[in-house]
Amino acid sequence: MIKRIIPPAAAPVEWKAFIYAIKGFFSEDKAIARLEEEIKEFFGVRYTFLLSSGKSALYLILKSLKRLSGERSNVIIPAYTCFSVPSAIKKAGLNVILCDIEKNFDFNYNHLNRLPVSYTH
Repeated sequence: MIKRIIPPAAAPVEWKAFIYAIKGFFSEDKAIARLEEEIKEFFGVRYTFLLSSGKSALYLILKSLKRLSGERSNVIIPAYTCFSVPSAIKKAGLNVILCDIEKNFDFNYNHLNRLPVSYTH
């Protein structure tokens, strides 16, 4: 039996999933509402926010933390990261502080200790 796959993950997709996707296409609001309810029930939370990407989620979290933290405006991240991380930080109105990393991709703690902790703009 030949199964369809979606590159690049090459995850097998069953016909049942295609049918469900087509149903969701025609009744999108119901499908989204059902997904939100399932997520709320699974995690035992009152609210859910479905977003289009991880970058959007990171932006929303950082924007919320900025409102809660008041004077704090710096986010320290590894110098080796994808573009989405610092761009979400900047979009949230925060400052990106890069920290050197070790060969194992962990922070270089000597460099981290020299960074301005209470530095704000």
